[in-house]
Amino acid sequence: MQHQIFGAVERAKQALRAKDVDTALVHLKSADVAAAPAIAAGTQRVNALRATGTPKARAEANTLAVQVNEVVTARRKVRDVLSNFGEGGAPHGAGLFARVPLYLLAASNNVLADSEWIHLDTVATDEETGQSPDLPYLDYRIHGFVANAPRVGADIIVAEDLKAKGFPNIFLGEGPVGLQSYDGSAALLGGLRNKPAVKSPNRTTCTFQSYAVGDGATQGAASVDLNFEASLVVEILHDEAYGDINSLAARRSGSPLLGSSAAPGAGWVERIPMIVKTTDAFNLTDEPQVKLGWDDTADSEVNSVLMESEDIPYQDAQVVGLETEYVEGVDATYPSIVLLEDFKVKGGSSLFAQEDKIAAWNFLGDASEFHTQYVANTATWRSAGGWGLHKRPALRHYPKLDPTNRIQLTVSAKNKIDSDGALGANGSGIIAYCQAWALVNRLHDEIFGAPGGAIEAMLQALE
Repeated sequence: MQHQIFGAVERAKQALRAKDVDTALVHLKSADVAAAPAIAAGTQRVNALRATGTPKARAEANTLAVQVNEVVTARRKVRDVLSNFGEGGAPHGAGLFARVPLYLLAASNNVLADSEWIHLDTVATDEETGQSPDLPYLDYRIHGFVANAPRVGADIIVAEDLKAKGFPNIFLGEGPVGLQSYDGSAALLGGLRNKPAVKSPNRTTCTFQSYAVGDGATQGAASVDLNFEASLVVEILHDEAYGDINSLAARRSGSPLLGSSAAPGAGWVERIPMIVKTTDAFNLTDEPQVKLGWDDTADSEVNSVLMESEDIPYQDAQVVGLETEYVEGVDATYPSIVLLEDFKVKGGSSLFAQEDKIAAWNFLGDASEFHTQYVANTATWRSAGGWGLHKRPALRHYPKLDPTNRIQLTVSAKNKIDSDGALGANGSGIIAYCQAWALVNRLHDEIFGAPGGAIEAMLQALE
């Protein structure tokens, strides 16, 4: 059995030296499968020999124990490589916690139900509920809550009763809490009382009100309309299509993935630009930046634009994430929202946690890379530290990308609402400019070979 395990590891090394990663992973998986019964049988035999108490048996037990420990060490190395480089498993630098957005539960002041933002008007009694979409294909555990928290003057937004059906409120306090406590641009976020597991058809809800600060401060009486986005930060426990690759239980103890999203070396996680593939009144094919319009009469998009990764025929890669940069409100007076949908390898399923649209602010890049983001109502959104619990939100899967594949993303925008609570006061126009990059781990380059952190790193991990 020991020979079988070490033989499989050696065959994997040979495949890696020949730049054949897929064959190497097959051999490593076979070594992992063979290791478990070998360790169990060897441990049982060691215990039995030591129980006899004879010098000969103890000597034999000690020799066998060394062999078992060698197998244990080999299996740990194999599992490290499978965890960090195997197809479907997120390599270092990829996200762990996914985002599930909260949509407006009920129509309010010309904002339709299921809109991708929460709207609060100046009515003192206005209280709105955000609700997560139904996700019948996966179970998840709530680890955090994150929002952008725009302020206009002294007005703030408060949240209350964050709970999944059947669970009590999981905010630390029972009363309203300022949304700034959970603003994703802050270095630290407010905590939660519990981390409930959510299964379909269960949904998570949260109530929101505005709060006008001043003489006789009054909850629900902001001086202007406020619009914002909020999301749950979740661990995907099980996914019908992609399994449980993002489950904490599936991660090995002490993995850097649990405590840091930083890539372990320069050039490990890199950007592939997404370019425009939809030709319309605003866009030409192959532009590096998408221009988005809005409809002045309804809560709807003018254009929905397909973006696609560039043609890179000479290298293989693995998709590990997504980053965006955008400017809102360019030709408009009031705020808009940039939305993302169907981030996927062409022909595959969406890699976002939910099948519908998600606000692009969830995928803003790092502050050192992207400039400050502005919205038209003078509130500022900053990308400072990664928007919440994790720099790069997790995907449902981390597929391989060979030179014939293309990564796709659909981008659109909507106007939110004007300060009088009515749509259509501003005229149609271009309201958002957006760039997007697929984040990839490069596996092999026909000209330059494998970058540091790919094949060489796998070989080093097996030594």
